[in-house]
Amino acid sequence: MEKNDSEKEDELEGPKGVSAFIRKLVKYCPKLCYKNIKALLQLFERTDYHYRQAILKVLANLSIYLINETMDLRGQIDQI
Repeated sequence: MEKNDSEKEDELEGPKGVSAFIRKLVKYCPKLCYKNIKALLQLFERTDYHYRQAILKVLANLSIYLINETMDLRGQIDQI
């Protein structure tokens, strides 16, 4: 059964919509998420699976971002 546009829009409301937004936010603005990690971690205490899943994705992407930044910094120091 295929969903129509209004049903698809309804799915993006609530926890699923917030989860999708947070995932895109960390992908495109990792520094912003890192600076506001305390506020994002409060969502981890929510009972909804989508919030917890989004926060785990944030933590994973932030870890990758920080590792890449560290590697870039080390490369710059080695060039000096």
